Amino acid sequence: MINQKIFNLKDLDHASKKIFDHIINFKKAIIFITGHMGVGKTTFTNSFLKNYGSYHANSASYSIVSKLPGSHNIIHCDFYRYNPTEEFISLEVEPLLGKSYVLLMEWGHPQIMFNNSKHFSLEIILEEESYRNLSFYPLN
Repeated sequence: MINQKIFNLKDLDHASKKIFDHIINFKKAIIFITGHMGVGKTTFTNSFLKNYGSYHANSASYSIVSKLPGSHNIIHCDFYRYNPTEEFISLEVEPLLGKSYVLLMEWGHPQIMFNNSKHFSLEIILEEESYRNLSFYPLN
């Protein structure tokens, strides 16, 4: 489990690096990113992606599912405007996964989706105007 207070972007980059270091050895990893609107889910995602050499995560106003360029197979889902069904996951997300992947799901409900993947929850909470609390822990 990783718990960290985030006061600025440097703290966020440090936390995202710790999470990257924790999951890098898993061939298949899913991270559910939760928190209220505007708390920094997409900002965290972009910070995290820098560790893979990717810089292109967009908010839900652009796309629901994106396969991102970088050194690994990274799929980013932003379900703010869409509650995915099993059929949607099966048709739109699974084909992008491949033999190894990191699947980042903003606004997704933390659950076990694929038995052969390591699942994690990342919760970002605005504690005060001055900082956020980031909690990262395994689900299985």
